[in-house]
Amino acid sequence: MWDGPSVVAEYDGSNALVRSYVTTQQPGQVLAARTGAAWQSYLVDGTGSIVGTVDDSGAVTSRATYDAYGRPAAPAANATYAFTGHQYDAKSGLYYARARYYDAAVGRFISEDPIPALNAYQYGSCNPTNLVDSSGMQAVVERSLLDRIRQGIAEVALQEVATYICHELVQAAILGFGGGPNVLGQMGEQALGDALGPDALPQQDLGNRRPDFKIGSDFFESKNAGEIGGRAYRQMTDTARLVTGQGGRYFVLTRSSLAESILKGSGRLSRFFGSTPGVFLIGCLPG
Repeated sequence: MWDGPSVVAEYDGSNALVRSYVTTQQPGQVLAARTGAAWQSYLVDGTGSIVGTVDDSGAVTSRATYDAYGRPAAPAANATYAFTGHQYDAKSGLYYARARYYDAAVGRFISEDPIPALNAYQYGSCNPTNLVDSSGMQAVVERSLLDRIRQGIAEVALQEVATYICHELVQAAILGFGGGPNVLGQMGEQALGDALGPDALPQQDLGNRRPDFKIGSDFFESKNAGEIGGRAYRQMTDTARLVTGQGGRYFVLTRSSLAESILKGSGRLSRFFGSTPGVFLIGCLPG
């Protein structure tokens, strides 16, 4: 019997329970099994492959070894959980990998990846010691490495958001948003909203401030030449303090010529944008 991506119980021909399993929500991750009154716990390696079982006393009751692509080191019996948590069929020598069957003898799946791929049959992107196909669709890295990669992707995405927004705003300028010194007023806010996409939430309260847009914990504002100096300086510093205090980032968008003069200067605006962590001045539109 299956519960989502994992087997949780096995029954015989008379519908009597033979064995039940304790699993996680992740495909193929099994913790323990119960047969009658006896329990056994599973031992796994870094790829999630079952390498042994122990009884209630901690004594090892079975062992299993595989080569890099999952071929058993010795003749193996049927196993509900085996290499990377997949079911093993001893008669065919194939693993049931949920989306399709996998042949460890050749290190390939026997049918195409349901998700379009450059190589629709390869296992683990031909890197089985670091990558697994837990669902039979596309390779993924081990969980800890995957988390680090996701974190890195998020970091890069935040660093590159300015480049993306600028591209969109430049396109807006080409289409007619270019003009006088106050171009980044209402039209600028509209263009900024279009650039940030549907996830951008307009006019979200932040203390006594309401920046133009918010995505996640990051806030974005467009400023023209008149708004970025004078009284607006205090408003921007207050906003930056509130945003960065919540772990977010504060992006201020203005004309490229104004941004350049600020960042090259030595005044308080230069110090604010040049040395405040999590605060970015983005010069986008020409002028």
